[in-house]
Amino acid sequence: MPRPARTPLSVSLLPALSLLCLGSSLVAGCAAGSPEPTGEQTLTAQQQTPQDKVVFEGEILFRRVDQLTHTGHNTRPSFNGTNTKLFWRARAPQQCQRVRVMDLDGRGKRTLSGQSAHAQDGFAWPTFPKVVFSASSAPCDVPVGALDASMDLFVTDERATRVAPLIATPSYEGQPVVSPQGDRLVYVRRDGAKVTLWTSLADGSAQKALTYGKGLAFAPSFRLDGKQVVHQSVAASGPSDASELRQGRMPSYKASDLKLLNLDGSAHTTLLSNGADNRSPVFHPDGKHVLFSSNMDDPQGQRYSLYIIRTEGTHLRRLTYSQGVDDTPVVSYDGGFVAFASDRNAARPGDMNIFLTALNARLPAPHSASLR
Repeated sequence: MPRPARTPLSVSLLPALSLLCLGSSLVAGCAAGSPEPTGEQTLTAQQQTPQDKVVFEGEILFRRVDQLTHTGHNTRPSFNGTNTKLFWRARAPQQCQRVRVMDLDGRGKRTLSGQSAHAQDGFAWPTFPKVVFSASSAPCDVPVGALDASMDLFVTDERATRVAPLIATPSYEGQPVVSPQGDRLVYVRRDGAKVTLWTSLADGSAQKALTYGKGLAFAPSFRLDGKQVVHQSVAASGPSDASELRQGRMPSYKASDLKLLNLDGSAHTTLLSNGADNRSPVFHPDGKHVLFSSNMDDPQGQRYSLYIIRTEGTHLRRLTYSQGVDDTPVVSYDGGFVAFASDRNAARPGDMNIFLTALNARLPAPHSASLR
């Protein structure tokens, strides 16, 4: 049965992304990107949040923690290739979800994806000053994480001077990541009730599926050599879940696994499967460890902490101990910093903010040489 036709996002969404300076007459007006409209302030060193409000007992991996945002729902940070800027997904009350960028000290915040586009998951090219992100024509009140079929991939530069469509199909495309070599993308595609990982060359050509089957595969992250990705996986869904997916909604689930996938197709193995919701995995630059978020230590399944595990599935270690949600970790390419989203020190219920921590020189020794 043919898929319903729709207007390509490269046409329908570009007016909503007008603040990215598509027209030559706009370039002078927004060459430095769009400033924040939500009242977010850059704090001076004397105004930084005291460590006892953002660091909890047991977080021995952290030298210190800096809170970089202070209002709204902020998640999914990622570093640029020079480890000097952070990109993240931001959503203020009654406003569209946006892709934003800031310096590592929290200064210079600006929007890359326009004020009226529903955008998410910005990821910087490690080798060039440009950014890939996903954006859709969906209304701004669409739930975070919705798999809307109008979501496509776009590319812009770090100063938001112009935007161009990268991958636009009648399916959802989102959660893009770029290989450390800058030559390949991996992203998520929803086609009907299938949620799978796809790959393409850096220009969006040579698209092909990496995962198949009935399960859901999403949240990919490259290993530093570009030959393997780690991703989140949810087991095969039933008819009710398939119906939810066809309507662009992620079905609810209690357990998700972490898997390792070789890009050449030679292996697809399970890294962690323990009945918990293990999510948002990212490789450490050493290629031997994966950081992720999980609710495995909360019997109610409500609190999420950050963990680290070796790629052999051993040496599991808990890293954070807040009483709320720590999520979407990312490690700088030089291994010196970890950024993550958390509701610690939230100004309002439901707020999530971006935090940056300097890592200790050595990864902590594990409690044991095997999983739990």
